Amino acid sequence: MIKVSRMADYAILLVCKMSSAENKVYSAHELSTITALKITTISKILTKLTKANITNSIRGVAGGYKLMMKAEDISIGDIIAVSYTHLRAHETDSYLVCRLLLE
Repeated sequence: MIKVSRMADYAILLVCKMSSAENKVYSAHELSTITALKITTISKILTKLTKANITNSIRGVAGGYKLMMKAEDISIGDIIAVSYTHLRAHETDSYLVCRLLLE
């Protein structure tokens, strides 16, 4: 069993939800409605995901966030590393690939 922090769990949840429509631009408010997480929490996570090049931030009235790559190319290690700033790249397990099955 792997124990992850609450923020890492939320980051995985957000990426999974965003993967249902990879080219869609999601606002923080929309993600809050979908996941029932607070907007402030979502904003903090999305900022970190954007710095890690997992999501892309789009400015403007129709702006928001979208995934920068296909869901099957995003590893769980990459998402978890966003929440654990003390982890180094060599400490994440490359075999933990996020295979997000789209329904």
